[in-house]
Amino acid sequence: SNLIKLAKILETSVTMAVEDMASAVKFTLDNAKEFKVNPKQIIISGSSAGAITALKTQFEQCNSGEMVSVLPKDFEFAGLVSFSGSLVSFGEKLQYKNAPAPVLFMHGTKDELVTYNKMVVFKRGMYGPNYLIKNLWEKNNWPYMAIRFENFGHEVAMIGFKEYVPVVLEFIDKFVINPTKIY
Repeated sequence: SNLIKLAKILETSVTMAVEDMASAVKFTLDNAKEFKVNPKQIIISGSSAGAITALKTQFEQCNSGEMVSVLPKDFEFAGLVSFSGSLVSFGEKLQYKNAPAPVLFMHGTKDELVTYNKMVVFKRGMYGPNYLIKNLWEKNNWPYMAIRFENFGHEVAMIGFKEYVPVVLEFIDKFVINPTKIY
């Protein structure tokens, strides 16, 4: 059916995007000295499809997934910023073997394109920040920040980082640069 074809296209697209992100991170790690990058402070980020890619990349990294096999086994992200992203599952269990890095979720509560809550069809799911926070982050006491845009849809993905640089910088300061500082 067309729905199954669409699901396979989505799975292939997300897999390719995650592999590309992992390759970009590997390149950055391999050239960290030249680029003056601290390998322990790498944050991934994205908006819409980019946020889906970032969330899935971190999920794969926490679960030693094949999609991120180019990354060193001991590598961990320092943080993740998601503008209108959801974690996509292709039938695998929604669990993290290792705790994920802190996440800044920014999402419209009425987003119908990339769900804010949860949408599952044929064991394939899209898990938005509302679902992830309630069912994983809060239950496991994982660090996160959430900016909920009440009654906004997917246009939150288009707002861009420029307007929210102070929020992103606050997240980086609290969770990456000074994680033990009391605020």
